[in-house]
Amino acid sequence: MSMSITSNPRPKTKAKKSNIFTDSAGVIAREGVHEATVTATEHLGKSKTKYGTKDFQMFHLQSRQFNEQTGDSETAEIHQQYHRSLDPRSGLVTFLAAFGIKVHRGMTLDFDDLVGKKLNVVVTHSSDAKGDKHANIRPLPLKGVSQ
Repeated sequence: MSMSITSNPRPKTKAKKSNIFTDSAGVIAREGVHEATVTATEHLGKSKTKYGTKDFQMFHLQSRQFNEQTGDSETAEIHQQYHRSLDPRSGLVTFLAAFGIKVHRGMTLDFDDLVGKKLNVVVTHSSDAKGDKHANIRPLPLKGVSQ
């Protein structure tokens, strides 16, 4: 898998939008290993964190899973954001490695190139201060996932 890599940053463009929509009906991906597809990505901008101001990128993923109550397949949505950093310790680097992308400091990436790509993830759940359950992902190394 190759991504656009340039030495000069491209001018900012609006993220590609898709007219394809699958309603997930608020379905959260169950805990465990899932094959997920990147359906969209968006630059969230800068946000203050306890470590200072960081620039964030959101990735929208979808995964199919079996609903034991209805006996049907359902679509679960996962939204995962990462600090836009190619520091080797960054979660974004681990996410990109799951697609076979080797990164180095100073390179330019077009995150829209990931839309439609698949990766394997481990889903775990956490709850926020309001008690709402959220799915969190840990990307797995690239193995046997068809692009």
